Amino acid sequence: MQTSSHRSRSARASESYRLSDLRLKQGAPGARWSEVVQSAARLEAGPFQLYMLLVRYNKAQVRCLLLAGTGGVRQVSPGEPERKRPE
Repeated sequence: MQTSSHRSRSARASESYRLSDLRLKQGAPGARWSEVVQSAARLEAGPFQLYMLLVRYNKAQVRCLLLAGTGGVRQVSPGEPERKRPE
């Protein structure tokens, strides 16, 4: 999965936000509040992007199970009693 690249992007977004905020607070030339807001938005989008990555991964796994067949689950015919699993 791409979780390691997500972590590095998250770290870069956090550092970008910190530096943008610091530049604005110190009154650096060219520092704009819109830059701080954009970097904060990128930082906030990180967890949602990770969630969507996991959703896509899970959907892909379900598709693989469907393509492979029942995924190791025995189909029970209507009226057939279920067998107990050995423990």
